[in-house]
Amino acid sequence: MEDNRLSTSFDELSVYPIPAILYMVKNLLQYYIFAYVDAPAYQILKNLNIISTVVLYRIILKKKLSEIQWVAFILLCAGCSTAQLNPSSDHVLQTPFPWIVGYVMALLSGFAGACTEGIIKKLPSRKINVQNFWLYIFGMLFCVVAICVQDDAVMNKGFFHGYSFIIVLVILNHALSGTAVSMDQW
Repeated sequence: MEDNRLSTSFDELSVYPIPAILYMVKNLLQYYIFAYVDAPAYQILKNLNIISTVVLYRIILKKKLSEIQWVAFILLCAGCSTAQLNPSSDHVLQTPFPWIVGYVMALLSGFAGACTEGIIKKLPSRKINVQNFWLYIFGMLFCVVAICVQDDAVMNKGFFHGYSFIIVLVILNHALSGTAVSMDQW
């Protein structure tokens, strides 16, 4: 029987801040990278998330891959490697800094995913929506603290200062994408 209670013990609750912090830092790095690379380069960096997730799931969670998954993984690695050699993008090879930040972002994403998967598997009777609730609560708390510490404009002009209609649409798209992905788990 699935457990839908939001109440939980401190021991159960204490594991959610770890992936929440990792996801927060990953998301902050993601928006930082936007300033340094063009859209194709960002997509390459985004694909590195898949590579790091596969490697870290294999190492941390001891997950086995099927032959077709290994083929897809090798093709993705080859695609990311050869795309870095594409001279048609002005921003891709200018400096290695965005790539280093991208690799860190990918590792954080993979590690956060492996941590989250481990937490979910540790409490199999707890409904995934309840587990996501606690992960998101900690994520929101850490993001609010980061915003208040980092951004003087938020403290002086308010949280929504400078938001345009496009920004609101991007935020809604990001939120709805996450919701759509989690719907697969219901």
